[in-house]
Amino acid sequence: MAVRLAVTAAFLFPFFTPVASVDLTVTPGAVGPEVVEATVQRILLSDIFSDDFSLLRRIALVETADGKDSAAFAGGLAGGIWRLTPEAFTRTTELAEGDWGSYYTDLRRSALGVDWRDVTYTDLQTPLISALAARIYIMMTSTPVDKVAYGLAPQALYWKLQYNKDGDEAQFIAKVTEMEKGQVCKIGIDVVFALDASLSVGDEGFARSKNFVKQVVEAFNIGPRDDQTRVGCLQFSHEVSLAFDLDNHDNKEGILRAVDEIAYKGGGTAMGSAIDFIRQNSFTEEHGARPTQYAVPRVAVILTDGKTNKEFPILFPSALAHRDGITIYCIGVGAADDSELTVIASRPVASHVMHVLSYAAIDYLQNIMATRTCRETTEIAVGHPVVTDLQEGEARFISYEIDRTEGATLKFVTSSGLVTVYLSSEVPNPNEAVYDYKVQTDGRVDLFIDPALLGSSSRYKRATGVVTPSHVTVYTAIYAHTNGTQLYVESRGGNNADHGYPPPASTDPPDGGEHAPYRSHASPGPTASVPVAVAAVCATSAIFAQLQF
Repeated sequence: MAVRLAVTAAFLFPFFTPVASVDLTVTPGAVGPEVVEATVQRILLSDIFSDDFSLLRRIALVETADGKDSAAFAGGLAGGIWRLTPEAFTRTTELAEGDWGSYYTDLRRSALGVDWRDVTYTDLQTPLISALAARIYIMMTSTPVDKVAYGLAPQALYWKLQYNKDGDEAQFIAKVTEMEKGQVCKIGIDVVFALDASLSVGDEGFARSKNFVKQVVEAFNIGPRDDQTRVGCLQFSHEVSLAFDLDNHDNKEGILRAVDEIAYKGGGTAMGSAIDFIRQNSFTEEHGARPTQYAVPRVAVILTDGKTNKEFPILFPSALAHRDGITIYCIGVGAADDSELTVIASRPVASHVMHVLSYAAIDYLQNIMATRTCRETTEIAVGHPVVTDLQEGEARFISYEIDRTEGATLKFVTSSGLVTVYLSSEVPNPNEAVYDYKVQTDGRVDLFIDPALLGSSSRYKRATGVVTPSHVTVYTAIYAHTNGTQLYVESRGGNNADHGYPPPASTDPPDGGEHAPYRSHASPGPTASVPVAVAAVCATSAIFAQLQF
C-alpha cells in the first residue's frame, strides 16, 4: 500500500519522500482497539455474513484485550487477536461446497480479496485473517447457521460452549459491560425514530419501543451545537403521527419526557408514508435538521413488527430517501418482513438491518445502534462547501463522489484549532489504523485528487471485469484536537490547489501502529493501494502527494 509524496519547491526542483499509507488490519502483529474496530467494520462492509451484533468485537476484547494482553500470548501465537484454536481454524477450511462453500467465493470476490483455501494458521497473526477465521467459525457453529445471538448473556453462553470452553461467562459479561458502559457519541447527528404503532405491536410492544429510544438517546451528547445530537420521533399506523421534531428539545431530559408522553394509536402499517414523511418533513431545516453544509449525518431508525399495507408502497419512498442522503436503519421484530427491511435499509444490509424475535429483545441493541449511528458519513456533492464547528475529540466523516475525468480539489481550512485529516477510498471512517493519506493542520491544506491516478477502488470489480464507474468515492475523516475548532471545507472539480509557496524542510511519515506482544515472522498479508494526487498548503508550503485509487 505504498504512497509516494513529492514536495515541490518554488524553484521547481522536485524532492521525493516515500511515505507508506497504512492498513493495520492486514499488518501482522498490529493490535489495539482502533485496529479491532477497523477490522470488524471491514467485515461488516463486505456484506458477506449476517449481523453478528458486536460479538466479533466483544470476543477480541475478552480473549486478548484487543491483542494487548501479553498473558494471552504466553503460549505463542494462539490464533492472533481473536485467539481461535488450531482445531477450530481447521474446521473453517473444510467447508463443503454444497453447504457453505459459497462463503469462500464471496471472500475471494469481495473487496477483502482473500482466498481462504490458501490461508494457514500462522496467518492469523494478521488481524483481518484472525477476525475472518473467528467470523467463519461463528457462522458455522451458530444455531441456526449464521444467526448470532443478539443479547450479551446469550453471547457469553455461546462463547463458553463453542468458542472457549475454559472461559468464564461472568467475566465475558463484566468485561463487555465495562467497555460499553458510559459510551457517549461525540459526533453530532440528526436522528429520527419511527415507531410502528400498528395493532400487532400492542401496548406492551409500543412501550418497549419507547424504552429503546430512551436507552439510545442516553448514549448521545444531546444539544443544539454542531457537535451535539438532535432527536426527533414519530409513530406510524394507518397514518403518520409526529411526536416531536428535531428542534423541539435541546436537552436529554426534555427528549426523555417527550418520549414517555407518546400515546400508542394502533391501526395499519403505513411504512411507506412514514419514510415519505421523514424525507419531506423531518429532515428539513424548517423542522430542525441542520443544513447540509454542516455535514451532520441524517439517520432514520425504523422499528416495525409487520409488513406494510399494500396501499403504502415502500420502494419509491426508500429510493428517494437514499438519494437525499438519509441513512436508514431497520429493526425488525418477530414476523417483520426481511425482504421489505432490505429494500428500506441503507447499505450494507448486514450493518443496517437487525431482526430480533420480540420487543423484549430490542433492549439488547441499544449500544450497537448508538455505536453504528455515530460512525455514519455525510455525502457532500463536489462544489458544495462545509462550514462547521468541532470540539476536542469530535470528528466529521464526509464522502465525495469524484469524477474520474477531472478529479477534484478538497480544501480544508481551520481559522482556529488543530485538525487531522485522513483520506481513504476503501473505508468510510479512516483513522490511525486504516488510511491512504494523512495530514495535520491548524491552517489550510489543499488536496487534489488526480484523475490520472484514479483506478478501481474495488478488487472485486477488477477481478470480475465490471465496467469502471464514472465516479469514485473518497472518504474523509476530520478529527479535532482542540475545542472551538472552526472548520471550512471547499470542494471543486479539477485542480484548483494553491501551490505557490515553498515547502517545509521535511515531511513526517505516518505514525506506526502498535504491535502484539509476540514476535512476528509472517510475511505481510494482502493490501490494497489507493494513490491520490495531493497539494497541501499549510500557511507557507505546497505539498504534492500521489496515492493510487
